[in-house]
Amino acid sequence: MKKNNANPRASSDRGMVLILALMVLLVLSALSFAAVQSVTNAMSRAGSYRIGVVAYGLTAAGSEATMAMAALNPSGFNDFVAANGFQLSMGDVSNKFFDTAEDGSFGKELANVGGANWVSQLSNPISSHRAPGYAIGEYCFRKYFATTNGVYGDQVVATPGDVLRNAQKRFMTTLYVGPVGCE
Repeated sequence: MKKNNANPRASSDRGMVLILALMVLLVLSALSFAAVQSVTNAMSRAGSYRIGVVAYGLTAAGSEATMAMAALNPSGFNDFVAANGFQLSMGDVSNKFFDTAEDGSFGKELANVGGANWVSQLSNPISSHRAPGYAIGEYCFRKYFATTNGVYGDQVVATPGDVLRNAQKRFMTTLYVGPVGCE
């Protein structure tokens, strides 16, 4: 008995549906992988932005603390920064500048990030007889250029992977400290 193939083409196309289904699965897998990568990158950028915002606030607090220390006691400020190499650090202002408890200034993540710190480096003072609101020659002021560096994260980076959790910001301000005694 002879087998009668009514449609000889049907026997040659038998595995085509399976191959087509595998190709569709491959394309869907590639799209899924791309979507996962996109979400992962977006989450990483959001985390970096958040840490950058915290570093910005930390540096702003350091800059404002430097200005507040200068305004609180102008003569004492001039003497203090001169004795400390024209530098003012967070620890000089207060040992508890930020609340580092778990529910404090930075929340639970501070332990994971490594720490928070700021340091203001001041220029050598320039004596000035001019300041807004004061008569010329009646009072003297010391003009400083302050650069405040804030660091949120590990202060010492042991491995390049740790850099991902760090953020640094810098503020530059001009301070007129006084009135103080003229020299």
